[in-house]
Amino acid sequence: MTEQLFPNASAVIPARYAKKFFVVPLSLDNGVLHVAHRHEGNGNELGELALLLGLEVTGEPYSEEQLFVLLQKTYGVGADAIDSLNATDPESDQDTEEAQARSGYLQREMVDDAADDASIVSVVNELLLRAQQEGATDIHLEPLEYRVRLRFRIDGMLLEIPVPEGLVRYHAVVVSRIKVMANLDIAERRLPQDGRIKATVDGVQNEYRVSVLPTQFGETVDIRVLTNSSILTGLSGLGMWDEEQAFIRKTLETPYGVILVTGPTGSGKTTSLYSFLNIMNETSRKIITIEDPIEYHLDGVTQLQVHPRIGLTFARGLRSMLRHDPDVMMVGEIRDQETAETVIRVALTGHLVFSTVHTNDAPSTPARLLNMGIEPYLLASSVRCILAQRLVRKICPECKEVDSRGYAKELAGELSAGGENIDFMTGAGCEKCHHTGFSGRTAIFEILPVTSRVQEQILAREPASALREGLTGKGTGTLRERGLALAARGETSVSEVLRVTAGQDGV
Repeated sequence: MTEQLFPNASAVIPARYAKKFFVVPLSLDNGVLHVAHRHEGNGNELGELALLLGLEVTGEPYSEEQLFVLLQKTYGVGADAIDSLNATDPESDQDTEEAQARSGYLQREMVDDAADDASIVSVVNELLLRAQQEGATDIHLEPLEYRVRLRFRIDGMLLEIPVPEGLVRYHAVVVSRIKVMANLDIAERRLPQDGRIKATVDGVQNEYRVSVLPTQFGETVDIRVLTNSSILTGLSGLGMWDEEQAFIRKTLETPYGVILVTGPTGSGKTTSLYSFLNIMNETSRKIITIEDPIEYHLDGVTQLQVHPRIGLTFARGLRSMLRHDPDVMMVGEIRDQETAETVIRVALTGHLVFSTVHTNDAPSTPARLLNMGIEPYLLASSVRCILAQRLVRKICPECKEVDSRGYAKELAGELSAGGENIDFMTGAGCEKCHHTGFSGRTAIFEILPVTSRVQEQILAREPASALREGLTGKGTGTLRERGLALAARGETSVSEVLRVTAGQDGV
């Protein structure tokens, strides 16, 4: 369904009426209002609406799913609640730029009292519900000079979500409501604050990590949506192929050593580490983690939050954890030489340690740690494997079609025999995928086992290019090869693979 949205729809049918009667204006011609309404609606609804509006109303039947999408696009998130607030606010008709710029916008003493108003609660609840329905991983609520912008990060990309124009007047109150839910100080508007929310949305128990930043036009809010579903699906749920799963499971049986996961921010490193911990989470093992921040709460696992201001760093916490007789430990990130040395020495004393490092690919990781000041003999004897990963978007099944850009010939040298005859796929874009051509994500992996040959290369301080030679030519060895193999199976597009592997060394 592709519809031309009705301009200034709320002036014709207020949002509260649109939601009550479940209708959306499509056109207005010579006093006749044409609306979209549900197939199996009450026959009297259009008549009641005509009496309220003083217009002749005709209708076009839509399915409930189509109508819901059109209603959200036309009016925006929380439109009926904002409409109700405006209806009871005598100053709501002040639509000048000056009035909008003052939208602090409500008087400050009113903000705290209004945070528990039923309409404001409804706006925030609808915001969380819409994010869950869209599969968003982050919610960005950003005040601009004369409006508020709402964006969801869906499949790794930011998409703007419609909101009612009147939201700018109530932005401060909405932020206060979010602060109340996250147990933050609603009176503090000059300093950044961080908190967490636990809420049941549409029957699903979710956790949200909240960050509030003061800006020129008000406080901007980022809400990270945390769900345990991704860490409970196992290695196959991560997107690992059978041979990769077999290798990781065998490596997890190692009694001691370091397993490193590497990649840029947002590549799914934390999800992989939690999946590993979930596999090993048995009563016979003591597992302790130190993180910044704690993303997910795992039952049966002891989890520490770092606090650098009071001296609880990764390195200090890791040393203290040793006194608690752990079998498996996880360090959220190796950021400096002290943490790296502590991780390695802990591993060499008989513990299995998981951690992450920020590098482009697996072969670059030893060089990064050596540059931190780690001795080659310590690195070679402690690290068991290095896993690099990226998240790639999957092609939307609703609009999947053959890619006509001729990648098969262009990449013939990188594909296995017969690759030049492959019909690569792409997404044309549709309502289901927000016209992006993609729906959902999966991971691609590059696994570097630290074999005796790799140990020799580390001891000799050989460059990343030498280590990479051991990965190429295996079909799914490097990140790019793994991604192209996924594209050959029709699960993602070649352009998506090229996008996410563009920064990989050697590509």
